[in-house]
Amino acid sequence: MPTPQIRNLEGIVLRASKGSEGGRSLSLFTREMGLIHLTLPRAVMNRCGTGILLSFACVRLSAAIYPEYGVISQYEGRLLFDMMKLSYEDMTCWYYVIELVLALYPVGQKEDEAYDILMAAARAAEERNPRVIAFIASVKLLAAAGYDPTEAIEDPTALSEGARDLLCRFRGYRWGSHFEGSISRALFTECARYLDHFLSTVCDTEMKTAGAFL
Repeated sequence: MPTPQIRNLEGIVLRASKGSEGGRSLSLFTREMGLIHLTLPRAVMNRCGTGILLSFACVRLSAAIYPEYGVISQYEGRLLFDMMKLSYEDMTCWYYVIELVLALYPVGQKEDEAYDILMAAARAAEERNPRVIAFIASVKLLAAAGYDPTEAIEDPTALSEGARDLLCRFRGYRWGSHFEGSISRALFTECARYLDHFLSTVCDTEMKTAGAFL
C-alpha cells in the first residue's frame, strides 16, 4: 500500500452520503485541492460529531490522501447557512448549484475563484433571497469553469434585451453589495430557461435539477 499524504484542508461540504461500515462519503470543495471526494469513517464521525455534515458546512479537516481515495481523520466546522430551513423550491435551487459544481469541476484541481464564489454565496444566502443568490452563484460558477453564459449567446434572439441585461448584471454582481435595479419574475424565468438550455447544449450537461429556478 502506498504511503498516504497527510493534508490539512479547509472546504465546503457539497454532499454527504452513506458510506461503508456506517461511515459517510463526502464530496467537498476545498481551498487547497478544489473538488475532492473523501471517506469519513464511523469512528471519526462518532468522535467529531455529525452536526456539520450538511451541505454548505465549512469544515477544517485532516485527511490521509492516497492516489485513488482519501480518509478523514478529524474535522471541525460550522454551517454557513442551513439549507434545511429553506422551502423545498429554494432548497432545490441550491441542489442545482451543487450538481453544477460536481458536473463541471475536475477532481483535485485547485480553483480559487470557484471556492470564493461558493463561500460568498453561502454567506449571502443567510440574509438575501436564497433563490436569487443560488442563481447568481450558478452564473458565476459557470463563468469560472470557462463557460460564461453572458459571452456565449450565439443566437441574439435566444434572450430578450431585458433578460440579457439581467443575466449580465447577475454575472457582474459584487458579493455584499446592493443589487442594482429590480428583478422581474418574467425576465428571471427567461434567464433560468436559458441557463438550463446553456448547460445542456454548450456544457453538454443534462441537469437532474433542471427547471429548479422556474
